[in-house]
Amino acid sequence: MKAIKILLCLLAFLPLMGCAPKEAQEAHHAMIPTVMIDGKLYYDTGRFDDTPRCGMSDGSITSSVESWQLPEKDDQSNFGTGYGYQRRDENTVDINIKGVGWCVFEHGSGQGKIKFRNKWYDKGFLSPETVEWIEHYHSLPMKEQEAVTDIPDELMK
Repeated sequence: MKAIKILLCLLAFLPLMGCAPKEAQEAHHAMIPTVMIDGKLYYDTGRFDDTPRCGMSDGSITSSVESWQLPEKDDQSNFGTGYGYQRRDENTVDINIKGVGWCVFEHGSGQGKIKFRNKWYDKGFLSPETVEWIEHYHSLPMKEQEAVTDIPDELMK
């Protein structure tokens, strides 16, 4: 059941990753879903919390930036608007994604992540050469990215 919820959460964000205009998609890669609340950035952990809740949200996401940008003001995300949130503690916020459930976001947890094709990797578990390779890969136009076949072994596991 938890695996299904995780898949649904990821699928909820998937359409948002491709909403940027074609020229923006070629120049930028999507970032991990992020929200700014009280001046702090919180990153999607891919985890869910199905603990019963009181009916009151602490706030809601009221504005949005492109999926490849970081939010710059409070109650702003890079995955859309209209989602309520509840603070769990000073570093954790749960966001209610309609049809999916409460997705757990943490302050600082996404800063060490990098995306390659449709998967997020923790930079701490990759060699510096692989991180540099991924950053170079993202600098390529989309057609050149699609043609890449020589991929570091660390990303093939």
